[in-house]
Amino acid sequence: MRLAVLASSLAIATLALGSAHAQEKSPVDTDVRAHVTMRVDEQGQPSDIKVTGASPDIGALVYKRAKEWKFKPAQWQGKPISAPFSGWLKLDAQSTAAGGFTVRMSALDGGAGGDSTEMPSRADDLGGGKFLSHVVFGYVVDLRTDGSVASIKAVLPRRAPPMQAQGVARNIEGMLKLWRGEPRSVEGKAVACSRLYLEEHKPNLMGRGTSTTGYRGWAEGADLAAFPDDVALGVQEELSALDEQGTRCPAPVLETKVAGVAL
Repeated sequence: MRLAVLASSLAIATLALGSAHAQEKSPVDTDVRAHVTMRVDEQGQPSDIKVTGASPDIGALVYKRAKEWKFKPAQWQGKPISAPFSGWLKLDAQSTAAGGFTVRMSALDGGAGGDSTEMPSRADDLGGGKFLSHVVFGYVVDLRTDGSVASIKAVLPRRAPPMQAQGVARNIEGMLKLWRGEPRSVEGKAVACSRLYLEEHKPNLMGRGTSTTGYRGWAEGADLAAFPDDVALGVQEELSALDEQGTRCPAPVLETKVAGVAL
């Protein structure tokens, strides 16, 4: 009898250990994304929230969280106004031993006063040689009242990028010329304005001349603390210049923490 009880207990313990091990080793899918669009009013409250690009069950969880987000409202010449917001929300989905899954938000890219229109796709061609530099490209994009691009000006990096990175710069410029955003309006009147686009590239030392893309989107959505100090300073200076000129496109800024938060 004692042997039977001991064997039974050992089997249960082994099963529990195996289950815990399976849960610990459960695969993680880091390629889950959801596109979130909304309107943010003068008080920083979101409305008209739409979630696309994810399965219905994950989309419903994202929608529930997005309703709780708090924003710094968009500003136009010192006055808070209502403005659109959108971005790609990156998610980490992990399966559980019970057959379900847990999902956590990891980052929100490309948003911050975003547009429902996405950036055109492109292929980065770095040419020969090894891409050994961490480079953040920055461009001031002047928009017409209909949302089309009037002009593009390279402002970052302050120094000329390395030879291997110049192919990336050409591709970014070509992409931006094709882009068309949502027209900005203030009190019902369309306005021409300017935005700062950022794209971060880090060296991929295993890729023989390739790079990995970090942040890609409008400056309002970037975590400047994650950039080198000189880059963060350059971004702040460019945004301040647009503010002084009174031409910076109105864009809400998300204040609610996203990274690491479970849905």
